[in-house]
This record gives sequence, structure tokens and C-alpha cells, in this order.
Amino acid sequence: MSVEKQLYTLLREHPGDYFSADQIGRTLGTDRGSVRLLLDDLQRAGATIECHPVLGYRLDQLPDGLLACEVGYELETRCFGQQVQIYQEVDSTNDEVRQLAEQGAPEGSLVIAEGQRAGRGRRGRNWHSPPGTGLWCSLLAYPYAQIPLSFLTLLFGVAIARAIRLHCGACAVLKWPNDVLLDGCKVAGILCELHAAAEGPAALVAGFGVNVNQEDFPPELRALATSIYLHTGHKFQRAALLKRVLREIEQDYLCVAAGGEDLIMDQARAFSSTLGRLVRVETDDRKMSGYAVDLDASGALILADEDGARRAIYAGDVHHLEESASGEISLDVQSPDS
Repeated sequence: MSVEKQLYTLLREHPGDYFSADQIGRTLGTDRGSVRLLLDDLQRAGATIECHPVLGYRLDQLPDGLLACEVGYELETRCFGQQVQIYQEVDSTNDEVRQLAEQGAPEGSLVIAEGQRAGRGRRGRNWHSPPGTGLWCSLLAYPYAQIPLSFLTLLFGVAIARAIRLHCGACAVLKWPNDVLLDGCKVAGILCELHAAAEGPAALVAGFGVNVNQEDFPPELRALATSIYLHTGHKFQRAALLKRVLREIEQDYLCVAAGGEDLIMDQARAFSSTLGRLVRVETDDRKMSGYAVDLDASGALILADEDGARRAIYAGDVHHLEESASGEISLDVQSPDS
């Protein structure tokens, strides 16, 4: 653990307590001058540190911004998020992680931006990512095998929806292929990209955006998007939610590495708001309608037409046309070849 992280941990574990520069120096094994430099670095990074002329220093409040030391504090992962780079603004966090992959960065490397100038979603669409309100992040992984991108997208969607449910008490659901919804409006999205390497495994760049504390959206998005704050009426500390998201993602990623693909697919079906509906699917070359009846082992959507013929859809835009007649999902989970 770096000296900076040791200092932050000391202050973070004793909220409200003051420490003199000498006390901090003895704890960290450094001198008073170095302590003051470390405190200045923490403040520049976004920590609010109170300096009392007699009592010393204390962490005044949890940082509102995304601070690397706070993201790492009590982070319950083996590697996801253990190495983090945080920027005030970038064009796209996915682009930043792709460059890290080209430089041989380790699995689990995480890039966070307070804002993005050119955040993107599927099929080149822009992603609205204003500064200081949400989580705009990308993770680097090196999948142990050739796992379909459709499956990896669902894995991240399941983990993020579950994190929102557990941390925020909001019933997030999945709209195939890559949206997380609250009350039918988009609260999070996932963009997974695989980049082949000349040597070694392909790099998975997994970007995700979560609308956390937005109070409003541009007029063209108000009927389509929401935030956890708008849904629950509560503001959430973004770093705490991010740590829960990273924990859930890594848990599912390790589950797949241990042969637990079926467990992920079971939860994807349970969380799905698409299955059991009449939908219209738009791919690059055609449009089709039918009932979304299942997800196959690769994460593809199984669409049944009015004659009962089934088709696997691996990528495309899905539009929900109507609710299931009973309000509940009843699935016939035969294989697409049956």
C-alpha cells in the first residue's frame, strides 16, 4: 500500500479524530514535511481535510468526487479496480483503456472519468455523461477463453443491475442487449469491445455508465433516461456504489471462469424486462418482430415469430411493443434448434 493510501486509510478509519503531523509521521514512518505534502496531494485529489492549529488534521467529510484512495478503500475485489486512473474529463474511457491494453496493463485496470466529451454507446451513439453526477468507467479484462461478446455484455448488465438493487434498493432490470432500466427508463448502459492482440489473449474493454445523481436530463432524453436519484429521491455516494459494482462484476467474472455460465444466464433471465414481450428488433440489415422467448447460452435473444419459428439474434436494437398479457414472464426454454 502506498504512503498516500496509508494516510487516507488512517484518516478514513477514524472519522472526526484529529491527528498531529508528528502522529501521522510516526504512523507512516515519515517526517512532518512529507506529511504536509501528502495532505496537500490528497486535498488536490478531492479530499476535504480540516486543519486545526492546535488539534491537527482530520478528514472532514467523505469526498463528493471520485477519489482514487476512496475507491480503493475497503474495495472487496482481487483485481478489478485495484489499479485505477481517474480523469476530470476524457473523450471516452473505453479509448483510454484500449490504450492501456496496448501497453500491457494488468487485468482489472480501471479508468474513471468525472465527465466524457465523446462518451459512446452501442452502434456509435453518444452517451450523455455530464461531470460529477454518474459513473463513467471502463474495465480491462483478458477473458480466459473465447467468450461471446453478447454473453459478456449480459454478465456486466446482470452485475450492475444487482449492485443497484443491493446498494440502492431500486429494482433494476435488464433490457436486452445492454441497457439497465428503472421503471422503463435507462439508468445504465454497457459497451463491451474485444480487441485482438498479436500475442496473448484478446483484451476485453468493458465500458459502463450509470446515472447516479442527475437531477435532470436534456429535453430529448427526459422520457427515455432516469437516474437513481430521480427514481429513489436519494443522493448516493458514487464511490460506494462503484465499489459494489466492481465487487459484483468480479464475482460473476470469476463464476464464469469456474464454469458457472448457467448461473449468470439464469439471473439474466430472471432480471430480463424483454423476455415474454412482443418486440421489434432492428439489426444492421433488417427489421423483424416476434416474441422474445429466451436467451441462449451465448447471450443471444431467441425470437419466435407467429408461426413458432425461432431465430437467434446476436446484436441489434430491441423495441418493446407490449407487455406480456399476464404481466408475468412465462418462458418456453427449449433450445433454438428444437
